[in-house]
Amino acid sequence: LKVSTGKNREEALDEKWFLQLCELSPQVQRKFKVGNYQNARADFLSSKAVEPSFELPYLKTGDDNLKLEKLIHLSESIEKCPDTNPVVKKLYQEKIVEKQRQFKLINFYKQKPSKIDNDELTSMVESVYGRPSQSVFNHLISVLRDSLNHVTNELKNSPEFERLNEVLTTDSESEVKDFVPIESKDFGEIVYTDAREVRHYILKRLPVLGLADWRVQISCDSVGGFKVWPRTKRIIVPTSKMLVARKGDRVLTATRLEAMIAHEVMTHAVRAENGFNSGLKLLAVGLASYWRGEEGVAGYREQQIVGATDYMNKNMHFTIGLAYGLDRQGVKRSFREVFDILIDYFLVIGGLDNNSAINKAFTACERIFYGATGSGTAFVMTKDIAYREGNIAVYRLLEKNPAAEEWFDVGKFDPTNQGHVSALQTLGLINVSHGK
Repeated sequence: LKVSTGKNREEALDEKWFLQLCELSPQVQRKFKVGNYQNARADFLSSKAVEPSFELPYLKTGDDNLKLEKLIHLSESIEKCPDTNPVVKKLYQEKIVEKQRQFKLINFYKQKPSKIDNDELTSMVESVYGRPSQSVFNHLISVLRDSLNHVTNELKNSPEFERLNEVLTTDSESEVKDFVPIESKDFGEIVYTDAREVRHYILKRLPVLGLADWRVQISCDSVGGFKVWPRTKRIIVPTSKMLVARKGDRVLTATRLEAMIAHEVMTHAVRAENGFNSGLKLLAVGLASYWRGEEGVAGYREQQIVGATDYMNKNMHFTIGLAYGLDRQGVKRSFREVFDILIDYFLVIGGLDNNSAINKAFTACERIFYGATGSGTAFVMTKDIAYREGNIAVYRLLEKNPAAEEWFDVGKFDPTNQGHVSALQTLGLINVSHGK
């Protein structure tokens, strides 16, 4: 994968501001990381509580107010700087506003978790991560209804089927086109279960991708998948124990390893590296709201290798849609209500056994319901809508303009966001050619 990163410059247009901005990260995901996951999960499963009683130890760490003040100062300095390109100023101001909103979200919850104004909290989340699309959800419901029609007769006679059938009754129009199935490529019968072997395999690929100074490390965590940490130039491989534990379509075959490399390394890592080496270093960490395009492109590339019959990440979009009540005129659901529906969903459509369905339902809910303390204080984190909605947007873009793929890897931006595209074109970092 050879990608142009725009004009060669001795110094990036944002050299003066980039490192200052990088030091002011809100780390929202880490702040809401649970400290008592296993115990809280066990207590929740043994009771009828509306949500688990999570401890959030990282919410109390760090001086977020000081960072917020520094962001304001940085914004003022950039605005007053006569030497900074106006387009660069605009992109930085948008990124700073995004970070400010993230800090305010953390501080708002930190100050009064037991007296949450849910409307205000929802507004804060949506101002950063967006609101789930009703049209995308409607199309997903039609996909799930089709799956429901093809389950076994035994499942059709079950109470789980009957309950799920009542939920999947939305019959509204959608602008989303049906997915055109993609066949899987065949990279052989090898199954990878040795983390060291996987690490070595990835390491051999890095020089060709321009990632020679990146590191590949085996995870220290007992759970989790492949990850990319762009700021420290690290690619994380799950432990051998985690690789062995993979079941079904998660088994790391040679084809799935190639698909993972296409998603994580050839997209997340390459876009970060190219951004850092471009004329706009902000592209290394991402323009404001870049993740919709980031995950859309990564998912698209993964699908070209492993094959697909649907757009990416239907499970998480369904989970968020249920939480938002998109199937019932916007009447929202609690952690417990979504959890109960997801058990039926994973049993009937997912084909899982009861314990696996419970585990997967809890994991999905924990991923989107932030701030749960057992008292109805959880709010819905909508960031995961980026996977499916971004994937749909990327297919739509490439249908209209196949040449757009040529500049996907200039850095971390959303190629389906016209504001991003126009800014990068003005700065000479991409050369946009229009298709049909």
